Amino acid sequence: MGEMQFLNKTGHSTLEWDVRDDESTSMAEAEFDKLLHEGYVAFQRERRDKDAQRVDSFDPAADEILWVRPLRGG
Repeated sequence: MGEMQFLNKTGHSTLEWDVRDDESTSMAEAEFDKLLHEGYVAFQRERRDKDAQRVDSFDPAADEILWVRPLRGG
Protein backbone atom coordinates (compact mmCIF):
# COMPACT_ATOMS: atom_id res chain seq x y z
CA MET A 1 0.00 0.00 0.00
CA GLY A 2 1.35 3.40 -0.94
CA GLU A 3 0.30 6.88 0.03
CA MET A 4 0.63 10.47 -1.13
CA GLN A 5 0.58 13.35 1.29
CA PHE A 6 0.14 16.99 0.41
CA LEU A 7 -1.13 20.32 1.67
CA ASN A 8 -3.84 22.08 -0.28
CA LYS A 9 -6.52 24.74 0.23
CA THR A 10 -8.54 22.37 2.40
CA GLY A 11 -5.60 21.39 4.62
CA HIS A 12 -3.61 18.17 4.76
CA SER A 13 -4.73 15.42 2.39
CA THR A 14 -3.69 11.81 2.07
CA LEU A 15 -4.39 9.53 -0.87
CA GLU A 16 -3.71 5.81 -0.55
CA TRP A 17 -3.52 3.15 -3.23
CA ASP A 18 -2.94 -0.58 -3.39
CA VAL A 19 -0.66 -1.79 -6.19
CA ARG A 20 -2.88 -4.91 -6.48
CA ASP A 21 -5.95 -2.72 -7.16
CA ASP A 22 -5.87 -1.25 -10.66
CA GLU A 23 -8.60 1.32 -9.93
CA SER A 24 -6.89 2.82 -6.87
CA THR A 25 -3.53 2.81 -8.66
CA SER A 26 -5.02 4.59 -11.69
CA MET A 27 -6.63 7.20 -9.42
CA ALA A 28 -3.31 7.78 -7.65
CA GLU A 29 -1.46 8.14 -10.95
CA ALA A 30 -4.06 10.64 -12.20
CA GLU A 31 -3.68 12.66 -8.99
CA PHE A 32 0.13 12.53 -9.35
CA ASP A 33 -0.12 13.91 -12.89
CA LYS A 34 -2.60 16.61 -11.80
CA LEU A 35 -0.41 17.83 -8.93
CA LEU A 36 2.71 17.79 -11.08
CA HIS A 37 0.88 19.87 -13.70
CA GLU A 38 -0.23 22.33 -10.96
CA GLY A 39 3.42 22.97 -10.08
CA TYR A 40 3.83 20.77 -7.02
CA VAL A 41 7.14 18.93 -6.58
CA ALA A 42 7.10 15.23 -5.66
CA PHE A 43 9.52 13.43 -3.36
CA GLN A 44 9.46 9.68 -2.94
CA ARG A 45 10.50 8.14 0.33
CA GLU A 46 10.72 4.54 1.36
CA ARG A 47 9.47 4.18 4.91
CA ARG A 48 12.63 2.41 6.00
CA ASP A 49 14.81 5.29 4.74
CA LYS A 50 14.91 8.82 6.06
CA ASP A 51 15.94 10.57 2.85
CA ALA A 52 13.48 11.42 0.10
CA GLN A 53 14.36 11.58 -3.59
CA ARG A 54 12.74 13.98 -6.03
CA VAL A 55 10.69 12.17 -8.68
CA ASP A 56 8.92 13.26 -11.86
CA SER A 57 6.90 10.12 -12.58
CA PHE A 58 4.50 7.96 -10.61
CA ASP A 59 5.85 4.71 -9.18
CA PRO A 60 2.98 2.47 -8.02
CA ALA A 61 5.44 0.50 -5.85
CA ALA A 62 6.39 3.61 -3.83
CA ASP A 63 5.77 3.54 -0.11
CA GLU A 64 5.23 7.27 0.23
CA ILE A 65 5.13 10.30 -2.05
CA LEU A 66 5.34 13.72 -0.42
CA TRP A 67 4.21 16.81 -2.30
CA VAL A 68 5.66 20.28 -1.78
CA ARG A 69 4.44 23.51 -3.31
CA PRO A 70 7.49 25.64 -4.22
CA LEU A 71 7.71 28.98 -2.44
CA ARG A 72 7.80 32.09 -4.55
CA GLY A 73 9.43 35.29 -3.42
CA GLY A 74 8.21 38.69 -4.24
